[in-house]
Amino acid sequence: MLRLINKHRIFLCFFCLCLGFVASHWSRADDIQKTVPELCSDLEKAFLKRKWGPSPCHQIDWKIGSTSVQGRPLIYYEFGAAEAKNVTLVFSMIHGDEITPLYFGFELAQWAMANMKKYPDSKLVIAPLLNPDGFF
Repeated sequence: MLRLINKHRIFLCFFCLCLGFVASHWSRADDIQKTVPELCSDLEKAFLKRKWGPSPCHQIDWKIGSTSVQGRPLIYYEFGAAEAKNVTLVFSMIHGDEITPLYFGFELAQWAMANMKKYPDSKLVIAPLLNPDGFF
């Protein structure tokens, strides 16, 4: 009985690895590759559709940490002192169907642009859209 369970477990692990490989190559990053301005334009449309007002995305010179599976940029920005020991990391929009954190992430970034100079010993890193593929 134990041998049968182990064989099934090995098969399941192998199947998951194969499925992951196929899925990662199914939609190539070259197919959707977007720039930050394109992403911000798409976000502008999404903000207006939801009646959130204009998106603050274009107001910040975002850094790109990587790209999503579908090739969209994963953006973030560091506010405050680079050498600060007090660092806070904020991730938002992890789940594609939970849209309120997206608004919060960009509003927080806008607040940080205006206020982080008041906190010279602090650093705030914001990644407002961790799952662009799930959102779009």
